[in-house]
Amino acid sequence: MNRYIAKISQEWERSLLVAVGLLLLGFLGWVGFSFLSEEGGTTSQAQALPSVPDFIDTKTFAFMQPARLQSDVNPMAFRKKLPKAFVNPPQPPKPGNGNGTVKPPPGGGTVKPPEVKPPEVKPPPPKPPPRKITVLYRGMYKGLTDRELAFISADDSKSKKSKVFYVGEGGKVHGALTVKSFSRDSLVLDCGGDREVTVQIGKKQDIVLE
Repeated sequence: MNRYIAKISQEWERSLLVAVGLLLLGFLGWVGFSFLSEEGGTTSQAQALPSVPDFIDTKTFAFMQPARLQSDVNPMAFRKKLPKAFVNPPQPPKPGNGNGTVKPPPGGGTVKPPEVKPPEVKPPPPKPPPRKITVLYRGMYKGLTDRELAFISADDSKSKKSKVFYVGEGGKVHGALTVKSFSRDSLVLDCGGDREVTVQIGKKQDIVLE
């Protein structure tokens, strides 16, 4: 027994640390048991809080003493209150004299409403150029059936295509011109709307359609 006492006195710092740890564990267990034993507990604080105890005490073993609180004080309650400006933010000032109305200018004049610019009117898009078919009459052509046909080359500005046609009377050129008649020297085309164009052989003729 004396040997253990001598060892404890020899290593008094470690023994003191162990004792302090045991006391601290016991205190924490007591606090946890007191919290769990409360029925219907809440974190709200109905009564006014006492003054904040002096936690900074320089006395010997002062750190081992719990804070002295009243029995009806909940240590989990908040002590800080939100500022009134945070709970009820200030309202933005109203224009004019504070009641939402605008004071008239001095001199009894009237308040002019703000100028409203009329919406910009965009100009209509430009019309596409009229359709033009360039016709070249190459002469008469006779096929295997001995039927005489008109040999025509035509360029269409709408479809951007250039085609060769072997058509007789009543035939179509690019679906827009109708062969009315033809001979060895000339070609007569119906452009629609009682309009006819005569094309000489070997000469290009521009026909503009409305």
